[in-house]
Amino acid sequence: MNPTTSSDRLHVMKFGGTSVQDAARMRTVADLAARALPERRVCLVASALAGITDLLLRGGPGAGEAYLARHLEVVEDLRPELGEAAALRRDLAALAGEAGRLLQGVALVGERSPSV
Repeated sequence: MNPTTSSDRLHVMKFGGTSVQDAARMRTVADLAARALPERRVCLVASALAGITDLLLRGGPGAGEAYLARHLEVVEDLRPELGEAAALRRDLAALAGEAGRLLQGVALVGERSPSV
């Protein structure tokens, strides 16, 4: 078995909130990671865009649509880098639909369990 060198290891970097609030910030994060770990394997993990967690916690009518619109805006801004933007748009629409259904259910019963 060969020992793993530090350049072989996968480096995971997580960003969220204002650091990934839009396409410009996402590009900055990618650039920072590339400069910080040149010639290393890097996995960038993005948590919720700025404001999305609060949007989903507030819920209510239109939250799913607002979620989708916000993410599609970022996809459009990043389109040259994404390549397969159409597949990403479909995935985002499916996630937004699911989030909308969950939020509608929460609104109908007036409460949510810790698992929602």
